[in-house]
Amino acid sequence: MARELAARWNLSRDMGGQLDRPSSLPPEQLGRLRLLWSFMRMWMEWTYAWQRWDEFHNQSSPPRTAVEK
Repeated sequence: MARELAARWNLSRDMGGQLDRPSSLPPEQLGRLRLLWSFMRMWMEWTYAWQRWDEFHNQSSPPRTAVEK
């Protein structure tokens, strides 16, 4: 998904494969890059939550408390 958005927004071409100075991008491209980074952070958190779903929603085991973690 991220690769597709970056391609549609020409981010890989405009950045030249380097992330050391994203502020040198035009404001529109910088906004898109920030949006893509935010999306990727959300995607990673969502994936992590789904991977641990059973751990917290398994009916056969009692719910975990903060002390048990």
